Amino acid sequence: MTVAPQVAIRSMRRCFAELRKQLPKSTKLRDTALTRLTLSTARKHQATDERLCHQRNELVSRLDTFTAYLESNRRVAEIQKMYHNKGERSVKEAANLVGLELPNVK
Repeated sequence: MTVAPQVAIRSMRRCFAELRKQLPKSTKLRDTALTRLTLSTARKHQATDERLCHQRNELVSRLDTFTAYLESNRRVAEIQKMYHNKGERSVKEAANLVGLELPNVK
């Protein structure tokens, strides 16, 4: 079974959106090697009336895998930024970090 063109386009958009989040603001998405390679590969493996192209399935699979990789890396960086390198914390801050509250002692 071959993948519909809409699925391939959706996968490319998701991948490019995730890549855009990780690129510096000064870098344009169209200038990256990944974008050029992905678009040229997609154009090369377009299905026509005469043939079905199974490489499109592989392209979509690789795009989905790479998108998951990019998203996971971004999330790991966010979590590390949130919890790492804060120095020493008070007992109250450490308890709040894991969702606990200290009892009020009077």
